[in-house]
Amino acid sequence: MRFFPLLVVLLAMAGCATPPKPAPITLNWAGLYDNKATLSLTPGIRHKLDAIVPLSRLIVRQDRIPAQTGILFGLNFTIPGAVAGDAVALRQVIRFPTPGLTNPQGQLLAQSEKPLAARTGHPLTIGYRFRDWEVKEGEWIFEIWRDGELLLSKSFYVTQNEPVPAEQPAFQRLEDPQCPLLSYPENARKQRVEGQTQVLFTIRGNGSVEDVSLLARSGATQAHALLDTTVIQAYKSCRFNAVQGIELYYAGQAVSWVLK
Repeated sequence: MRFFPLLVVLLAMAGCATPPKPAPITLNWAGLYDNKATLSLTPGIRHKLDAIVPLSRLIVRQDRIPAQTGILFGLNFTIPGAVAGDAVALRQVIRFPTPGLTNPQGQLLAQSEKPLAARTGHPLTIGYRFRDWEVKEGEWIFEIWRDGELLLSKSFYVTQNEPVPAEQPAFQRLEDPQCPLLSYPENARKQRVEGQTQVLFTIRGNGSVEDVSLLARSGATQAHALLDTTVIQAYKSCRFNAVQGIELYYAGQAVSWVLK
């Protein structure tokens, strides 16, 4: 048969074909998620919150993001590898809607960029929680880079027309002149210092709610003192007879505190 030799050649070439390379990154999910841990306090008892790792729980997979303060959205990915646990140096870039965000100092920011430490085979979440001045409609692009190569690009579309899921209400800030919000000084919250993590948490007591924001250095003594001071203030302010609980919202690495 005239076609038999050609068939033999094609089969031989197929047998020698190089197997496809595994994808350099796997996108596990993208959308709105929860990143919190809860601690209940008992008056007069020393509580220890030690090295808690943020819990990233997906609420809903979606690309459309509600344009509201406090909303947390992002993605979860895994870097495959022959050996699980190998360290991988990545870079995270979040591109803001054109022309960018204007921070409280009047600076125009086109993007946010920072190094990202990952491990092969270990899922990792990156996300963004809106502060007041960061709520901007349009396309937000999340990118993961490795050695100058773009591994992943994911677009989210922030819009006022998207409702907030019941499981992720935006932060509520109470306006009560007799009960000022507990907060770390505004100028400190604006700092961008390597090795520091912004932490948002809510104090609940006697039916009232207070949102607290502070900047803490991972493992530093001053982080312990800041949180201790805030808890003590909560006992004394807003007519709280006792603090019923504290919800801690993390952005970044785990932080250890001792609550007195």
